[in-house]
Amino acid sequence: MMKRLFAFLAVSAAMLVAGKSYAQLSIRAGFAPETWKSTVTVNNTSTTSTTHLKGIFVGAHYNFTLTGDLGLSLGAQYRYNFSKESESGDVFGLVGGTVETKNTQSVLDVPVLLNYGLDLSDAMRLSIFAGPTLNLALAGNSHVTSTVTVLGKTNVTETDNDWYGDNTNFETLNLSATFGVNFTYMHFGLFAGYNMGLLDMNKSDDYKLKTAGFFVGLGYTL
Repeated sequence: MMKRLFAFLAVSAAMLVAGKSYAQLSIRAGFAPETWKSTVTVNNTSTTSTTHLKGIFVGAHYNFTLTGDLGLSLGAQYRYNFSKESESGDVFGLVGGTVETKNTQSVLDVPVLLNYGLDLSDAMRLSIFAGPTLNLALAGNSHVTSTVTVLGKTNVTETDNDWYGDNTNFETLNLSATFGVNFTYMHFGLFAGYNMGLLDMNKSDDYKLKTAGFFVGLGYTL
């Protein structure tokens, strides 16, 4: 995994050195919901499930002009993913229970994107972009609240599960293929795209985890 990280950074640095000195800084923010697709294999039988996380992000991009209408964008973004799930049931109204799970995750995204654009007018420009994005998980947690009621007496239990602790199998490093479109008007930009996770995010042999999700946001070029 570290070899992949060093290779990614080395290629990014080489591309920046090859670019011209002219660069534009833009501030970006938006929404980035993500879907986790899990496949568990037991006794040669596979079961697939999905988890949907909401997401918001904020960050900055430097866009370097390589040649003509071709550019290279290097960014750093903080992304916060979250979800809330609840299940409940009862037995003849005598015994009831509710399990509520709150998931939170903090991620650092580092996209390196080639872009090609066309001027629609003096103030408007439409461009497409594609390239790799390094995703580094900074923290992740599931907070589970279990409420059990027996004959009118209620007991509440709360537990926390650290996704990246010593006893878990989640990987902290992912690499995504990113592509999308960007429309700018003067200093303002509107962009949308898709991230497709390329790596298995679980270390277990019988458990596979892949991520994917779209994003949409606004940008302002300084």
